[in-house]
Amino acid sequence: MPNIYQRSYSLGITLIVLPAAFLSAENYAGDFLELGVGSRALGLGGAYVAVADDITATYWNPAGLAQLAKDGLTNKELRTQIAVQHATRRSGLGHFNYLAVGRKLKSPVALAFSWIHAGIDEIPVFPSFDPNITPGDRRYTEKYRPTFTPAGFISDSQNAYTFTLASSYRIPPEWWDLFGTTSFPPQLLMGLNLKRIAHLLADDKASGYGLDLGLLVHLPDLNAVIGATGFGGLSLGVYWQSQIAVSWKNRDIPISSSHQEVIPHQVRLGLAYLNQVWERQLLLLWTVIQSASISRNLPSRYRRQDRLGVEYQLSQRLALRIGCQNRRPTCGVGLQTTRSDALVLKIDYGLTSNDIVNTHFVSLIMLF
Repeated sequence: MPNIYQRSYSLGITLIVLPAAFLSAENYAGDFLELGVGSRALGLGGAYVAVADDITATYWNPAGLAQLAKDGLTNKELRTQIAVQHATRRSGLGHFNYLAVGRKLKSPVALAFSWIHAGIDEIPVFPSFDPNITPGDRRYTEKYRPTFTPAGFISDSQNAYTFTLASSYRIPPEWWDLFGTTSFPPQLLMGLNLKRIAHLLADDKASGYGLDLGLLVHLPDLNAVIGATGFGGLSLGVYWQSQIAVSWKNRDIPISSSHQEVIPHQVRLGLAYLNQVWERQLLLLWTVIQSASISRNLPSRYRRQDRLGVEYQLSQRLALRIGCQNRRPTCGVGLQTTRSDALVLKIDYGLTSNDIVNTHFVSLIMLF
């Protein structure tokens, strides 16, 4: 039996090619938070609320962070994870980064810090037209025509800083046996995010704070629910994101004149069903996202979204994934290879579709 307190580490490196979601993101408060992180989750259509069993739980469901020491394929205890993700446009204009560091403590408590960043550097700023020069003068007199030489450059930087705390509790077997069942007892996981959003555009800056709560309930054996064996396990995930008021301010404008944008409450509900099919693991996922606001004039991003995902392990080392996000198909592949007793590599690929172009995700996770 492995020692649950042994020191182990997980290093994740994610490379993304041509992020179409980043290309087409609308201009609203917190838009960069809708892009998603993690190739496995994105290949499953983002239906990850009821799973969230890696460091990306800081984004999908903070309760899942309590599973950091869990690795179902290798049965090894991996108590620390570091994930890095980077995306950039082919033109070099615009980039997206994700960094997360998490640690499962000796107690049921897990801690993590994550940073999501999206930005565009060197945005050219051109001088305005002289109102004393008519359009005719600019057309017929060369010296009055614009040179299209930038007067300077500005940057657009959006950041989200999140501190995550999670814990787990498993019902004691002696209590669970009182219900007349010999199945594995349920496990309850709870987590919260303390989040700060900061946006800097030229001389304008904005900031806001939020508190998110997550819950995961694992029923590893449905024998206790339906009174039969061989029906696999079920997980329920709930993720509530609080309203965030993002206040814009300018150093040359009084604070009383600041502008405020509001990101409304959002609730994410998810189900995950796990069973053995042809002696291989099958995972079925469903997530629904709905704004908790009663307003009927919400932008489309806040309306109900249904996400589906399916993962099937062809072998101990290979997994296939398909999904659907906002009625658009996604897919992915997961590969695991062991270099030594102390080094395991997990490579994940995900593909999502978009109005502009498809997006390819490749992730490498080192476990040691």
